[in-house]
Amino acid sequence: MRYLLASLLCLAGLAGAQTITVKECLGYDWPSQVLHRPITCERPGMLTPARATLLRGDTPVPAQLANVETYPDGSLKSAEVWFRSDLPAHGTRVFTLTNGPGSPAGDLTLTQADGVLEISNALTAARVPDTTAALVGPLLGVRLASGRWTGPAAITPDGAPDGCTTEVLARGPMFIRTRTTYRFAGGGSYVVEVTLRDGEPLVRVDERYEKAGRVSFDLGGSLRPTHLLTKADFRGKMQRAAINYDKPNQLIGLVGWDFYLPNRAATAAFLNEETDELLGWMSPEDGAAAWLPDPYAQTFTVTAEPGGALHADGALANGRRAWMLYVGKGADFPAGGTDLYRWWTRQVVVSLDRVANWQLEWPGMDEIAFPHTFFSAEELPAIRARLRAEPAISAYMEELRAGDGGDKGWAHTAGANGKDRERQARFDAYRAQYRPRGGITKGADYISAAYLYFGDRVYLEQLAERDSPLLDLGPEEYLDHVIKSYLDGIGPFTDNGYLSNMGISDALLLRCVALDLLLGGDVLTPAEKHALLVKLAFLTYLMHTPEWQPPVHMPDGSRPAGYGQGTPNQKHCAFSVRAMTACLLRNHPMKPAWLRFAMAELRPHYRYTIHESGALLESPFYSSRDTMRYAPFWSALTRAGVAAVAPDYREWMNRPKRAFQYLADMLTPREPRMGGRRVYHPIGRSGSGVIDPTFMIGGDPWGLDDPAHAGLMRWAWEEQGTPSPDIMGATGGRNIALTLLAFSQPAAVQRGRRQRRPRCTAAATRGWGPSSAAIRRASTNPTSSSATTASAGTCTRSITARSTSTARAPRCCRASAATGATATAAPG
Repeated sequence: MRYLLASLLCLAGLAGAQTITVKECLGYDWPSQVLHRPITCERPGMLTPARATLLRGDTPVPAQLANVETYPDGSLKSAEVWFRSDLPAHGTRVFTLTNGPGSPAGDLTLTQADGVLEISNALTAARVPDTTAALVGPLLGVRLASGRWTGPAAITPDGAPDGCTTEVLARGPMFIRTRTTYRFAGGGSYVVEVTLRDGEPLVRVDERYEKAGRVSFDLGGSLRPTHLLTKADFRGKMQRAAINYDKPNQLIGLVGWDFYLPNRAATAAFLNEETDELLGWMSPEDGAAAWLPDPYAQTFTVTAEPGGALHADGALANGRRAWMLYVGKGADFPAGGTDLYRWWTRQVVVSLDRVANWQLEWPGMDEIAFPHTFFSAEELPAIRARLRAEPAISAYMEELRAGDGGDKGWAHTAGANGKDRERQARFDAYRAQYRPRGGITKGADYISAAYLYFGDRVYLEQLAERDSPLLDLGPEEYLDHVIKSYLDGIGPFTDNGYLSNMGISDALLLRCVALDLLLGGDVLTPAEKHALLVKLAFLTYLMHTPEWQPPVHMPDGSRPAGYGQGTPNQKHCAFSVRAMTACLLRNHPMKPAWLRFAMAELRPHYRYTIHESGALLESPFYSSRDTMRYAPFWSALTRAGVAAVAPDYREWMNRPKRAFQYLADMLTPREPRMGGRRVYHPIGRSGSGVIDPTFMIGGDPWGLDDPAHAGLMRWAWEEQGTPSPDIMGATGGRNIALTLLAFSQPAAVQRGRRQRRPRCTAAATRGWGPSSAAIRRASTNPTSSSATTASAGTCTRSITARSTSTARAPRCCRASAATGATATAAPG
């Protein structure tokens, strides 16, 4: 298996020089790309901006400084150095920035004539208007591979034009950037920056606008495309669709991000099948974060019109867009949309420039003590003892080890055919190696649970397996699969959309305990642990790119932190596991920034989805996707030191705690029409979810210093039918090992007392919120033998005679969803 690039920037001041080292650690070849590196001169007089020369060995190479800061004497204080390099697998490239004759020229040119600025390289060119009073579009044309040009853009303003100016912001061997500014009556403005880099077939466009009307970009012109290449859906299907010009025909919406919406894409291409000329449209690096404030309002609508015209039309009301045009041939993408997305993923989402700036190796990484994310090695013996003292856990784990594991277990190849037969021999050998020692085959989360309970080394050996015949990929196998999919494949569209942010978050949740245990065990060599940490760092960085999870946008158009897409749990699924993975990298230099990022995402999301009282926006059953992540998220963050970067963390941490109390209220009282069971009522979008283990996790970490809350969670778990520590349901991403950790908490093992008629004495006099109506219904239902009353200050619950289970009343605090008040259980 090939692995990912790890690159490390080493900056050392040697006689004024700055050394830039780019290192490939794990076996991926990178073609030549434009890179940039920040540099800092520690004292004045080291480097002079005008004389700065970048050497590769003894040879000057084209380079350009940007964002230059100088000392009072004019010498360089800090800057970004832009240059071009390739990087072979396991190779190193060393560059030195020093005083010299300056940079040699690249292939970029700029010409000015007849009111037009033209910037070009060997692959393409773009024309923008020079300063003029005429209202012409900001992009007058892009040169295609044949040398022909697309047509000009056109502006339809809201107010009368009030001038247009163009300036050259940067002109060097690595990139040229122009800025065209339009002013309109009534305060309207439209600012467009166009950038062309050395050796790239990309024309980069950045638009900012306010009350400027609309703009239309010509994507057809002399190209006259016949086919559209892009995704067909979010599950990885791609399309090569013929373009119909017989009438106005909307083809697709172009946006800065790619997620579930099949008719909106961050990558598309328009191909003339006869000439093989192609013009692609792509979101650039960080493009997902640029389409503000409302990405849906910023969308370009691409329309084919009679006569072969093709236009991308967008509003200029208020906001920003950043995008690129790719110039090439259809032969560049023989597999159509698949190759198009593969190019975009490797050149943009995980470009050499981006990945080489990620700190995939860092000082002290090999000294991190594991496990630490949810518990320490010192805590493990007590955890194991408490688990073994728990009858439900003990019975379940013994059965798990003794059984065949069901459809994912030792019997899963029975009756195998086709491809499964090919690995039968490997599976038989695997079974012979592990089954006699108590091995388990249901997946990394079950194997991790077995290690937590039994402590046998065999489970660590199973977690460390590479290329195993099991149906579920092991922890490191999964990381390898993600890396390969992003560096050799189509990233989030791989495996039927399995590597979207939702798919990755579900898969990592199932493996987070396994990774902690594996790194803390003795089955990996130091070099193997180092390699595993590098992969985790790559994945953590990847999950923090805007392309992976765009920022939140709220329904009112504001932008506290993300896109208002999908159900509430989708956002929490993504950012919770992203943060938990970051917490595995205990001493990574970026960890404080990642924790701050998690809190910045969480605050607006909680404000929108969890009321201060604990009331949840999500439907009760589907909310299990959220609630299975609330406690592990906060357990990891508190252990990782979130208090140091977010002093207000407890305010937000306690919202999920009250949400669990709100859900427990929904179980009160018994429902006579359901045989006296305590039930949820699925409302809105819901699935076949799991509730009982969710409540046990709801006691962790809040139950550590609140035994009453832990007792309430146990009561709710026991009242949910037949209690089980297992995770059921079809909504994905649940980890039995996390459930066992919740059961092992010292406070969680305290059980509520058996009481025939428990009474809750409220601290407030306003009833129990959403359950009040249920109490009244139960008290008046003629089929119920319960006598349930509600009065000011007290609630008396009695046990339905038809119930087949024995009530366990908690010694607990109850929270009112209406008031946030607490009530303490007392004997009736």
